[in-house]
Amino acid sequence: MSTLSISLTPQLEAFIDSMVESGRFENRVAVVLHALKKMYEHELIENVKKSTN
Repeated sequence: MSTLSISLTPQLEAFIDSMVESGRFENRVAVVLHALKKMYEHELIENVKKSTN
């Protein structure tokens, strides 16, 4: 797995931290990976919808 460094707005950083503090995710990386996986799935679904129209 590769490493990527990103800059976050204070609001996004606070949101990520709140997800960890709530116990929903183990750490910040897990939050970001979950969000990216959901975005990836969304894009796949949108591409299928476009191809069937």
